Amino acid sequence: MKKRLISMLMAVLMIASLLPASAVFATDSNTCPADPAGKGKHEYTTVKIQKDTEKKTPGVEVKVCKHCNYIDESSISIKAFALLWNQCRNCEKGKTMTVITATCRNDGLTVSYCEKCGKAFANKDFENKAYKIEAALEHVYGEFKVIEAPKCTTPGYGYAVCKLCGDSTFVADNEEATELLKLTGFSSYDAYKA
Repeated sequence: MKKRLISMLMAVLMIASLLPASAVFATDSNTCPADPAGKGKHEYTTVKIQKDTEKKTPGVEVKVCKHCNYIDESSISIKAFALLWNQCRNCEKGKTMTVITATCRNDGLTVSYCEKCGKAFANKDFENKAYKIEAALEHVYGEFKVIEAPKCTTPGYGYAVCKLCGDSTFVADNEEATELLKLTGFSSYDAYKA
């Protein structure tokens, strides 16, 4: 019985090793990888910016998942700041406003609107849409903490800390540490002395 179980497990592992990681961990816009209930459903909160006629800023509403920070594109709404009778006839010049700043943990959102009336304005830099979702930033690791220094027979390990968000990541060996910290001109042993 044990041999059969082990052989079945080995077969599953062999098949899984043939699949690309993107196929195993791929998520779509309808799946939340960070759902604490484990059901994979987004749970949205609404980010709102009130329109302000004096400052000439439009109102913006967008739904963002509380768990994975996914921005629901279909929920993006831009409301003009000008009154209906006061709106311009032809929107000629666009202006942009950052609604959500991109960080290591979440995507960013920038909207484009008419500077005269505040209506959504198709921007050529945004692929002729009135908004642009910017990808989350890459972590910038600048600090490495050694847990176990390398020895003649073992590579050692530790963790690196992102300068931007403070998140840490486990580092298994000296080559990984050198690559993660983007060190050049150092031997992999020098990365552990840092």
